[in-house]
Amino acid sequence: MNRLYTKVLLALLGLFLSVPIAHAQVQRFKPKVMVGAIGGINLSNVIFVPSIPQTMKRGFDSGLVFRADLDDYFGIWGIWVEVDYSRRGWKDRIDDKPDVYYEREMNYIQVPVLTHYSTDAGPFRFTVGVGPQFGYFMGDKKITNIDAGNAEGLIIIHHNKEVEQKFAWGLGGGLGAEYEWRKMVFGAKVTYYQGLGDFFNNARSETFGKSAEQIFSGKAYVLFVF
Repeated sequence: MNRLYTKVLLALLGLFLSVPIAHAQVQRFKPKVMVGAIGGINLSNVIFVPSIPQTMKRGFDSGLVFRADLDDYFGIWGIWVEVDYSRRGWKDRIDDKPDVYYEREMNYIQVPVLTHYSTDAGPFRFTVGVGPQFGYFMGDKKITNIDAGNAEGLIIIHHNKEVEQKFAWGLGGGLGAEYEWRKMVFGAKVTYYQGLGDFFNNARSETFGKSAEQIFSGKAYVLFVF
Protein backbone atom coordinates (compact mmCIF):
# COMPACT_ATOMS: atom_id res chain seq x y z
CA MET A 1 0.00 0.00 0.00
CA ASN A 2 2.84 2.37 0.86
CA ARG A 3 4.50 1.59 -2.47
CA LEU A 4 1.28 2.36 -4.35
CA TYR A 5 0.86 5.62 -2.43
CA THR A 6 4.45 6.58 -3.20
CA LYS A 7 4.00 5.85 -6.91
CA VAL A 8 0.81 7.93 -7.07
CA LEU A 9 2.47 10.81 -5.22
CA LEU A 10 5.48 10.74 -7.56
CA ALA A 11 3.21 10.63 -10.60
CA LEU A 12 1.23 13.65 -9.38
CA LEU A 13 4.45 15.49 -8.55
CA GLY A 14 5.83 14.74 -12.01
CA LEU A 15 2.62 15.97 -13.62
CA PHE A 16 2.71 19.16 -11.54
CA LEU A 17 6.32 19.88 -12.48
CA SER A 18 5.75 19.12 -16.15
CA VAL A 19 3.18 21.93 -16.52
CA PRO A 20 5.57 24.91 -15.99
CA ILE A 21 8.30 23.12 -17.95
CA ALA A 22 5.99 22.61 -20.90
CA HIS A 23 4.80 26.22 -20.58
CA ALA A 24 8.39 27.46 -20.55
CA GLN A 25 9.13 25.42 -23.65
CA VAL A 26 6.16 26.95 -25.43
CA GLN A 27 7.16 30.44 -24.29
CA ARG A 28 10.88 30.02 -25.03
CA PHE A 29 12.34 32.95 -26.97
CA LYS A 30 12.70 32.44 -30.70
CA PRO A 31 15.62 34.27 -32.34
CA LYS A 32 14.73 36.77 -35.04
CA VAL A 33 16.65 37.93 -38.09
CA MET A 34 15.88 41.35 -39.59
CA VAL A 35 17.14 43.35 -42.56
CA GLY A 36 16.19 46.84 -43.64
CA ALA A 37 17.20 50.40 -44.40
CA ILE A 38 18.38 53.29 -42.23
CA GLY A 39 19.06 56.97 -42.82
CA GLY A 40 19.33 60.32 -41.11
CA ILE A 41 21.36 63.45 -40.50
CA ASN A 42 24.60 63.97 -38.62
CA LEU A 43 26.54 66.81 -37.02
CA SER A 44 30.30 66.40 -37.03
CA ASN A 45 33.57 68.10 -36.21
CA VAL A 46 37.18 67.08 -35.70
CA ILE A 47 39.28 67.07 -32.55
CA PHE A 48 42.54 68.65 -33.72
CA VAL A 49 45.66 68.97 -31.57
CA PRO A 50 46.66 71.82 -31.77
CA SER A 51 43.02 72.87 -31.80
CA ILE A 52 41.24 74.57 -34.70
CA PRO A 53 38.11 76.71 -33.99
CA GLN A 54 35.10 75.00 -35.59
CA THR A 55 31.35 74.83 -35.77
CA MET A 56 29.41 71.61 -36.36
CA LYS A 57 29.08 70.53 -39.98
CA ARG A 58 25.80 68.96 -41.08
CA GLY A 59 25.82 65.80 -43.19
CA PHE A 60 23.90 62.57 -43.64
CA ASP A 61 24.08 58.79 -43.30
CA SER A 62 22.16 56.21 -45.34
CA GLY A 63 22.53 52.48 -45.68
CA LEU A 64 21.45 48.94 -44.89
CA VAL A 65 20.98 47.12 -41.57
CA PHE A 66 21.33 43.50 -40.52
CA ARG A 67 20.09 42.62 -37.03
CA ALA A 68 19.72 39.37 -35.13
CA ASP A 69 17.86 39.15 -31.79
CA LEU A 70 19.44 36.15 -30.07
CA ASP A 71 18.54 35.91 -26.36
CA ASP A 72 16.05 37.23 -23.81
CA TYR A 73 18.00 37.69 -20.58
CA PHE A 74 16.35 40.70 -18.82
CA GLY A 75 15.40 42.04 -22.25
CA ILE A 76 16.33 41.09 -25.79
CA TRP A 77 20.03 40.88 -26.72
CA GLY A 78 21.47 40.65 -30.19
CA ILE A 79 23.79 42.15 -32.80
CA TRP A 80 23.31 45.13 -35.11
CA VAL A 81 25.44 45.66 -38.22
CA GLU A 82 25.12 48.62 -40.61
CA VAL A 83 26.77 49.34 -43.92
CA ASP A 84 26.37 53.09 -44.52
CA TYR A 85 27.43 55.82 -46.86
CA SER A 86 28.33 58.71 -44.56
CA ARG A 87 29.00 62.33 -45.47
CA ARG A 88 30.59 64.37 -42.66
CA GLY A 89 33.66 66.52 -41.99
CA TRP A 90 34.33 69.85 -40.32
CA LYS A 91 33.66 73.56 -40.71
CA ASP A 92 36.09 76.29 -39.61
CA ARG A 93 34.80 79.04 -37.33
CA ILE A 94 36.24 82.36 -38.55
CA ASP A 95 34.93 84.97 -36.11
CA ASP A 96 36.85 88.02 -37.30
CA LYS A 97 35.96 87.52 -40.98
CA PRO A 98 32.29 86.45 -41.10
CA ASP A 99 32.13 86.52 -44.91
CA VAL A 100 35.01 84.05 -45.24
CA TYR A 101 34.35 80.33 -44.95
CA TYR A 102 36.08 76.97 -45.20
CA GLU A 103 34.68 73.49 -44.74
CA ARG A 104 35.85 70.00 -45.63
CA GLU A 105 33.26 67.48 -46.80
CA MET A 106 34.44 63.90 -46.21
CA ASN A 107 32.79 60.75 -47.55
CA TYR A 108 33.11 57.33 -45.94
CA ILE A 109 31.74 53.83 -46.13
CA GLN A 110 31.18 52.99 -42.47
CA VAL A 111 30.31 49.74 -40.71
CA PRO A 112 29.09 49.91 -37.09
CA VAL A 113 29.08 46.49 -35.37
CA LEU A 114 27.03 46.89 -32.19
CA THR A 115 25.74 44.86 -29.30
CA HIS A 116 22.01 45.60 -29.41
CA TYR A 117 19.62 45.56 -26.43
CA SER A 118 15.87 46.17 -26.36
CA THR A 119 13.78 46.34 -23.21
CA ASP A 120 11.37 43.46 -23.89
CA ALA A 121 9.64 41.42 -26.58
CA GLY A 122 6.52 43.61 -26.71
CA PRO A 123 5.58 45.68 -29.75
CA PHE A 124 6.97 48.94 -28.28
CA ARG A 125 10.44 48.97 -26.75
CA PHE A 126 13.42 51.14 -25.96
CA THR A 127 16.81 50.23 -27.40
CA VAL A 128 20.49 50.63 -26.58
CA GLY A 129 23.44 49.86 -28.84
CA VAL A 130 27.19 50.09 -28.28
CA GLY A 131 30.28 48.81 -30.05
CA PRO A 132 33.08 49.47 -32.53
CA GLN A 133 32.70 51.24 -35.85
CA PHE A 134 34.94 50.93 -38.87
CA GLY A 135 35.15 53.06 -41.99
CA TYR A 136 37.01 53.67 -45.22
CA PHE A 137 37.61 57.11 -46.71
CA MET A 138 36.14 57.47 -50.22
CA GLY A 139 37.02 61.08 -51.04
CA ASP A 140 36.52 64.68 -49.97
CA LYS A 141 35.62 68.16 -51.18
CA LYS A 142 36.87 71.56 -50.03
CA ILE A 143 34.23 74.29 -49.88
CA THR A 144 35.79 77.73 -49.44
CA ASN A 145 36.09 81.28 -50.71
CA ILE A 146 39.54 81.85 -49.19
CA ASP A 147 42.12 83.22 -51.60
CA ALA A 148 45.29 85.30 -51.52
CA GLY A 149 43.27 88.46 -50.96
CA ASN A 150 41.50 87.42 -47.73
CA ALA A 151 43.77 84.74 -46.23
CA GLU A 152 45.87 87.10 -44.09
CA GLY A 153 45.59 86.31 -40.40
CA LEU A 154 43.78 82.99 -40.91
CA ILE A 155 44.85 79.54 -39.74
CA ILE A 156 45.02 77.67 -43.02
CA ILE A 157 47.72 75.05 -42.45
CA HIS A 158 45.09 72.26 -42.45
CA HIS A 159 43.20 73.48 -45.52
CA ASN A 160 45.37 71.89 -48.18
CA LYS A 161 46.45 68.90 -46.12
CA GLU A 162 45.17 65.68 -47.69
CA VAL A 163 43.72 62.70 -45.81
CA GLU A 164 46.64 60.37 -45.12
CA GLN A 165 44.99 57.55 -43.17
CA LYS A 166 41.99 56.21 -45.09
CA PHE A 167 40.98 53.54 -42.59
CA ALA A 168 38.85 54.92 -39.74
CA TRP A 169 37.89 53.24 -36.50
CA GLY A 170 36.38 54.17 -33.17
CA LEU A 171 33.61 53.50 -30.67
CA GLY A 172 29.96 54.42 -30.92
CA GLY A 173 26.65 53.97 -29.19
CA GLY A 174 23.11 55.21 -29.08
CA LEU A 175 19.63 55.21 -27.57
CA GLY A 176 16.35 54.75 -29.38
CA ALA A 177 12.81 53.46 -29.50
CA GLU A 178 10.97 51.20 -31.92
CA TYR A 179 7.61 49.63 -32.66
CA GLU A 180 7.03 46.20 -34.17
CA TRP A 181 3.96 45.76 -36.35
CA ARG A 182 3.33 42.41 -37.99
CA LYS A 183 6.61 41.56 -39.74
CA MET A 184 8.04 45.10 -39.70
CA VAL A 185 9.93 47.19 -37.14
CA PHE A 186 9.87 51.00 -37.26
CA GLY A 187 12.41 52.83 -35.14
CA ALA A 188 14.52 55.90 -34.49
CA LYS A 189 17.69 56.50 -32.51
CA VAL A 190 20.32 59.07 -31.64
CA THR A 191 23.97 58.04 -31.74
CA TYR A 192 27.44 59.30 -30.89
CA TYR A 193 30.71 58.19 -32.47
CA GLN A 194 34.22 59.01 -31.29
CA GLY A 195 37.04 58.28 -33.68
CA LEU A 196 40.08 56.64 -32.10
CA GLY A 197 42.26 56.92 -35.18
CA ASP A 198 43.60 60.03 -36.93
CA PHE A 199 43.14 60.81 -40.62
CA PHE A 200 46.30 62.99 -40.70
CA ASN A 201 49.64 61.43 -39.81
CA ASN A 202 50.33 62.08 -36.12
CA ALA A 203 54.11 61.58 -35.87
CA ARG A 204 56.08 64.10 -33.79
CA SER A 205 57.37 65.73 -36.95
CA GLU A 206 53.83 66.30 -38.29
CA THR A 207 51.63 69.37 -37.83
CA PHE A 208 48.85 67.67 -35.87
CA GLY A 209 49.21 65.20 -33.03
CA LYS A 210 45.52 64.37 -33.25
CA SER A 211 42.85 64.60 -35.95
CA ALA A 212 39.95 62.44 -34.78
CA GLU A 213 36.30 62.71 -35.75
CA GLN A 214 33.32 63.01 -33.45
CA ILE A 215 29.83 62.62 -34.88
CA PHE A 216 26.32 63.05 -33.48
CA SER A 217 23.55 61.43 -35.54
CA GLY A 218 19.79 61.10 -35.61
CA LYS A 219 18.47 58.18 -37.66
CA ALA A 220 15.23 56.44 -38.57
CA TYR A 221 14.97 52.86 -39.79
CA VAL A 222 12.56 50.21 -41.00
CA LEU A 223 13.35 46.50 -40.67
CA PHE A 224 11.69 43.41 -42.10
CA VAL A 225 11.46 40.41 -39.76
CA PHE A 226 12.26 36.93 -41.07
